[in-house]
Amino acid sequence: FRNQDLTVEETTPDSFDGIDLVLSSAGGSVSKKFLPEAVKRGAVCVDNTSAFRMEEDVPLMHLLQYSPHLQH
Repeated sequence: FRNQDLTVEETTPDSFDGIDLVLSSAGGSVSKKFLPEAVKRGAVCVDNTSAFRMEEDVPLMHLLQYSPHLQH
């Protein structure tokens, strides 16, 4: 990427240590497996799957709802 070698590693629960924000779109089963662990370790997670869509304790964000608050 941009003339740099990047290391790709397998995701494990320890992958989220020290992570503040997770942007996820790896599929519902992957989200269900790893995002609760990321949250438990202190990360805020934004998931692009339907994995948590019907969970009452998970807020649903819609871009148009928040767009007045976004800055460029």
